Amino acid sequence: MYFRVMLSVFSMLLYAGIVNAAPFAYIANNADNTVSVLDTASNQVTAVLPVGQSPSGVAVNRMGSRVYVSNQGDNTISVIDTLDNSVTSIPLAIQPGALAVNTAGTRLFVANPVDNSVSIFNAVDKSLLTTVAIPQSGGINCQPQGIAIGPGASYKAYVTCSGTTEIAVINASDPSSYSLSTRVSVPYDGPRGIAISADGKKVFVASIMNSTLTVFDTQNLSTANSLSVTVGLTPWGVAIDPTVADSANTTRLYVTDMTNSQVSTVDASGSGVGTMTVVAPAINVGTMPSGIAFTADGLKAITANYNQNQLGTASIILKANNTVTTVDGNSAAGRIGAGPYSFGNFAGPAFVAINTGVDNYFCGSVTTSELITPSSNVNINNGNPVYQVAKGQNVTFNVNALANCAISTVTVDGSTVTAPYTFIAPTADHNIYATFTRSAYIIEVTKSGTGTGTVVSTIYSGGSYVSGGGINCGTSCSASNSTGARIRLTPTATSGSTFDGWLGACSTAGPVCDLTLDQATAGQKGAENGTFAVGAKFRTNGSGPVRTNRGGTIQYKQTLSDAYTAISGATAANPIDLDTSKEYFPGTNCTFGSNTAITVVGGWTEYTTGGVGTVPAGSASIINPALCTTNIGTVIVANGSVTIGSYNNNGAIVIK
Repeated sequence: MYFRVMLSVFSMLLYAGIVNAAPFAYIANNADNTVSVLDTASNQVTAVLPVGQSPSGVAVNRMGSRVYVSNQGDNTISVIDTLDNSVTSIPLAIQPGALAVNTAGTRLFVANPVDNSVSIFNAVDKSLLTTVAIPQSGGINCQPQGIAIGPGASYKAYVTCSGTTEIAVINASDPSSYSLSTRVSVPYDGPRGIAISADGKKVFVASIMNSTLTVFDTQNLSTANSLSVTVGLTPWGVAIDPTVADSANTTRLYVTDMTNSQVSTVDASGSGVGTMTVVAPAINVGTMPSGIAFTADGLKAITANYNQNQLGTASIILKANNTVTTVDGNSAAGRIGAGPYSFGNFAGPAFVAINTGVDNYFCGSVTTSELITPSSNVNINNGNPVYQVAKGQNVTFNVNALANCAISTVTVDGSTVTAPYTFIAPTADHNIYATFTRSAYIIEVTKSGTGTGTVVSTIYSGGSYVSGGGINCGTSCSASNSTGARIRLTPTATSGSTFDGWLGACSTAGPVCDLTLDQATAGQKGAENGTFAVGAKFRTNGSGPVRTNRGGTIQYKQTLSDAYTAISGATAANPIDLDTSKEYFPGTNCTFGSNTAITVVGGWTEYTTGGVGTVPAGSASIINPALCTTNIGTVIVANGSVTIGSYNNNGAIVIK
């Protein structure tokens, strides 16, 4: 059963315009309570998403799968799933500010300016892990404004304290115990924007009160070991070019200047704090740029232009020549709204599509995503066979064989590979397909009926059936055997019982049931999931197919007339059974009125009862005859005895 073509076509239809797209920028419109999704290739807004009140801080995880937005007006964080732009909300007890996500995308850090703390969330399930308080310094509150996270597993979070003019550092190397590790004074008042170099060795802080950008050496973090340069008038947001890095430890930064509506370019190089050079001239952008972010490929930087809480714009700076395009993003989907702020990393990566497909060879009714799964660094695919992968990021796919199945082949773009397979910095779409074969099948035996007995398996070997196959039911009623095995099931009734036939996968078999455990037989026997379900019936000997119950005494008679005679002589000393239990018979669930003779019709051989006890003889009648047309069920009788008609020589006497 091949699904490759179907899945690939479905993939192209579902993901057209999503995967392999240019980076999107997520512009938080502070006065509109929305986020505008800006396609940085077309410079048009593709969606306007409702979020909480007064959105300000924005953080896109490295995989581009989620965008987190802090809403200061209603104390919530909105979470945008970029695959379908769905929005969920995390309620908070305190007002959130700036946001940052660690490299792995597993932790969300939230600066709380009013509470003077930083909250850490599980970024996957959105649960709160802990809140780290930043105590007063000299009787002054921290008032955290900006936050940035270093690279790697043993990372640190750096928080700007505008109230105390400090950097507060949270140690996150032990995820079970986040703690405030140190505080360092910033030389100039009003620290706000903050960014960390790709190697984590330098941290840069913009101070709005003194028009400065200060660099610190994270390996030797101190005020004395820092360097500052003048940038603009009110430096606000800071963004680091992710692609500028060389042996001289060069880092290029862009810094917004809200007052002058400009962006300053700064080159930092050298080890330690090194040197910083402001590259002239400043770049003119839209009115009041606040946040700034580079696209993941480093080709563009985008500013969110606040514009005094009026309808705003975004400016796209082409890094190659610093040319600027300022747009409102207007399209049929909407535009950039009022008061765009977007403080933080609000630009997502470009994406490529990894298409997955399987040939499951009856290895279970599962989705492709259960069989071929990425280890990390992908957008959630919501059960679809295409994964959205951040362009240029390594991603490993595992191929998972289900129980009793084996991997046959794995191919990438038509070439055979081994699993797990890692795509190294993909820049284009790829296909990864797998084929599976079933290595074994399961036989499960269930016994039913009034009698008892056993079912034992033998296995075909060397021209005859010999002991084996794992079934001795009895006690061992389930067993696994290799694909291709030929299994014979033989029933044996115990003394006083008779084997009464097969059900399920053996329903057409005679005295014994032979099963070949392969794909063709599985398709015929309803065992596509790998399990042959077999039923074996046993009944009590010395009786016929009609069961009677009088006073708890069970009898089996050959005919309905014999059964009726056996229970028709009720007297006060020998009453009809008044037990509230209901006798099983091959009919459906029907309820008949009291004091009425009954005729059962509709697929049954007609048979009319006479009256017994308080059920007198009379005109034939029936309630809800439509329920009496099949051959399994229960009859409930208000009073007396009732004889039910037969079908294929099966019937019952029901007493209540």
